[in-house]
Amino acid sequence: MTYDTSRSSPSQTMVSKQSTRMTLVTSKLEWSIQNFIKLTQLLKNGRAMMSKQFFSPQAPKILWEFHLYPSGKREEDANCISVFLRQVGMELNEVVHADGSIFLVCELEFLLPGVKVGLESPAGANRGLSYPQELFLRAANREMWQKELFTDCEIQVGTKSFFAHRCVLGQHSNVFRSMFAQSIMLEAKNRKLIITDADPLQVHAMLEFLYTGSICLDQMDLLAEGVLCLADKYAIVTLKLHCELHLASKLSVANVPQMVVVADAYFASVLRKECVRFVGDNVSAVFRNDQWKELKQSHAELVSGVLEEVLMDQEDLSSVDACSSDDGIENSFDLQDSHKMRSS
Repeated sequence: MTYDTSRSSPSQTMVSKQSTRMTLVTSKLEWSIQNFIKLTQLLKNGRAMMSKQFFSPQAPKILWEFHLYPSGKREEDANCISVFLRQVGMELNEVVHADGSIFLVCELEFLLPGVKVGLESPAGANRGLSYPQELFLRAANREMWQKELFTDCEIQVGTKSFFAHRCVLGQHSNVFRSMFAQSIMLEAKNRKLIITDADPLQVHAMLEFLYTGSICLDQMDLLAEGVLCLADKYAIVTLKLHCELHLASKLSVANVPQMVVVADAYFASVLRKECVRFVGDNVSAVFRNDQWKELKQSHAELVSGVLEEVLMDQEDLSSVDACSSDDGIENSFDLQDSHKMRSS
């Protein structure tokens, strides 16, 4: 899912009925959200994501940000996407126009219900892979990996060896790329990487993701923490997000103390945010949990930081509620729609 709303366009001038000349300033933000379907399951109704703030160089004090509710803002918006455009950065006594008004132009592109993009689509539909093509590519990559076709490096984990392609490893990880690109590195000289802090199943799952973009769900339930450690160590951003989302989807009163520690250890910001939200939604139950009480003793500073974020999160939600009344800017779209939004 892509929000295409920070590039300035040439200023345009228009004349109002009172012959007041106004300069139109355009700013643009592209916001690409991966694994959006999982986010709709993860973020409950009333929970929002925020884009980064963007602005036009012609008006740097006027900042904008999107608030996106994957499961809707209110109960009546359930199963819909709610989108708010929020203006920030100006003091109350600073208004955009003399009368306090603002002029906005929004462009929305989306596929009509029932329209499918596939092999039989007309010219121009090659903007993305159709489902059968993607399956074919994944199957081909999996076969290339499993049959070790033209592999050119070895990954050793204990007594187990995996054979892979340096180009595939380097494509997904700057760490791997540096290892194999610099001639002074042992990995580049020997074309061999030795991993001592993981088990073979975790490395196998990592390679499966690098070649196919997915990991067997049953394996993820068992290996997600270990694979997250590998993803963080080797800076595999997409795999790290994959693991964080999976762990976040399994949060419970029993395991949230452990997940808070995991998120902190591996700088897992997505998982940490979801832990904060879970604690905020289940304060009483979490506080009564014995593991949480132990965490307060062993990681007092970490717990203090999480609770501070819980309070800040609740304050932010209250602020958004105040800014997103019926007089605000809101659009709701059916979850089945594929869409792109430009905001000027």
